[in-house]
Amino acid sequence: MKVIALATLLPSTSASSASFAAAEGSRDLARARQPKPGLHLRAEDQPAISAMLSSAFSAVAPTGATIKPCETFTASELSQTLALLHAVADPALQKLYETRDDNRRMRVVGTYTSDLETMKSKWATEAKVLFIFFKL
Repeated sequence: MKVIALATLLPSTSASSASFAAAEGSRDLARARQPKPGLHLRAEDQPAISAMLSSAFSAVAPTGATIKPCETFTASELSQTLALLHAVADPALQKLYETRDDNRRMRVVGTYTSDLETMKSKWATEAKVLFIFFKL
């Protein structure tokens, strides 16, 4: 079984991805202005959210690739994935979320921050707690 890395699903910094980003940008911004997601993106609980995300990633994955289910990630893998997402996050969307006190703004362990070093420090502390209590 091939597992596809999240990085392959994220746009790169090439010229072709820049034009893709421009085309998608207005739709992304319109969606970011909506206070709640569309019905197709709502879930009742964490297992339902994990299933929805896995399904969404599977829908855009290259043919033959398999997505690693969200619930199988370790704390370390989640931290690495979040750092990757931080690197490709759209600053315009983040600014919009911050000015609206939107829950989609960057945060870690209950602290709203877009500072990567602060995030890494909190992830490390969280990983220690998870290991102690859950052996994750």
